[in-house]
Parts: sequence; C-alpha cells; structure tokens
Amino acid sequence: MPGRDSGKAARTGVIMPLAADWFDRAATMVKRWFVWVPLLALTVFATWQVSDYVPPSFESAGSVMLLPPTGKATAAPGKTPPASNSWTMLGPADLATAIIHLMDSGDRRAAVETAGFEPSYFMRLRPKTSIIEVEASSSSPSKALGTVKHVLNTIAAEVAAKQASLGENSRLKITTQILAGTDQRTADSNELGVRKAQLIVAASGLALTVVALIAAEFVARAWRRRAERAVRGVFRDRAGEAAGAKEGL
Repeated sequence: MPGRDSGKAARTGVIMPLAADWFDRAATMVKRWFVWVPLLALTVFATWQVSDYVPPSFESAGSVMLLPPTGKATAAPGKTPPASNSWTMLGPADLATAIIHLMDSGDRRAAVETAGFEPSYFMRLRPKTSIIEVEASSSSPSKALGTVKHVLNTIAAEVAAKQASLGENSRLKITTQILAGTDQRTADSNELGVRKAQLIVAASGLALTVVALIAAEFVARAWRRRAERAVRGVFRDRAGEAAGAKEGL
C-alpha cells in the first residue's frame, strides 16, 4: 500500500543515517586505538590502585546518661539545710545540653587535642532523653576509640564540677553513667572513601580519554585537509603549466 510504503521509507531514511553515524564513530575508535587504549588501561590501573593511597578512617561512638538525684535535700532538726541543687530543678536533660555547649567550645576542643586525641569529635543529645552521644573518627582505631572515651570521661567530670558546691553528698547530685557498648562500636569507614576516590579517578580518566580521542581526531582531520589542499594546489599548478604550454604552441 502507498501509505505503508511511504512510512517504511521514512523510517529507513532516519535509521540509515544514524547507523552510518555509529559506524563512522566505531571506525574512528578503531583507527585511533593507540590513543584511547593506553589511556583506558591507565584509568583501570589507577582506579584499582587508588585504595593504597586513600588514608583509612576509623569511627568510634559512645554515650553517657545523666541520672537524676536519688535523694532530696532535707534538714535535720536544729541544723542548717544543705545547699540546694539548681540543676535538679532544671533536670538532667538541661544539664546535658549545657555540657554539650561547653564541650563544643574551642578551648575544650583544644584541650582534647593537647591530650593527644582528635578535636573534631561530634556530640548530640538523644531526643527526649538525657543521653549524650559522642562520635569521633581518626586514621587510627585506637585514637578514635580513645577520643570517645576521653570525651565521655570529661563530660562526667564536668557534670560533677558543676555540682561541686553540694560536697560529697552524691544522693543530691545528678550523676553520670557511661553506657555499655562503647568499646564495641569501632568500625572502619574507609570503604566509602575508597569508593568515592575510585569513582572520581574513573570518571576523570574516561573524560581525559574522550578529550584525547576528540583532539586526536581533530588534529588528524586538520592534517588531512591541509594535505588535500596541498595536493589540489599541485594539480592546479600543473594544469596552469599545461595550459601555458598549449598557448605557446
């Protein structure tokens, strides 16, 4: 039928140029193998070797809970009542927030670094609790874990220091308890960093390969056009000489 034949012809007219275009590209890659094969091999090798040059990163985490006082301030008959604990009125969660702000200061981080640990630790208050969570990362697993332990112990010391006016009566104080599991929460997070580095290296290598292939093709075509112009010029000169010789006869 005429309509079906015309549609088939239209589709053929679109598909054939596309196929020819892809064949031209494939032929170009075959002709320029000496450009992209070495670069592609170098990219694969660099991507494989990048894990040896990415420094490892180990993470550790721990937590400490602030506990409310177990007793109340009561005065014996004829004796001075004990000092009141203003932090008890606010609650352990408010004291935990204050401690986080204190430990987040530059001076406290510098003190942690002076003690030989990582100053870039991270703290947060677990929602609706008085639990402070601490995280740290380092190139050494022992240093990451040591940082978390040092910060947790420092938090406990700061809680005690803010209630030093109560003396030795621990029943009137907000106390701390380092939760179990701190020693077991050390994990190697180097794999994610290696994968990111490998992706960057692979993408950069492929981009460089494409640019080099395009540049090589551009130079080859420019050289070919220059050679063709030179050949045409020679033919024109010879044709001119032949014409001049005929006129002289």
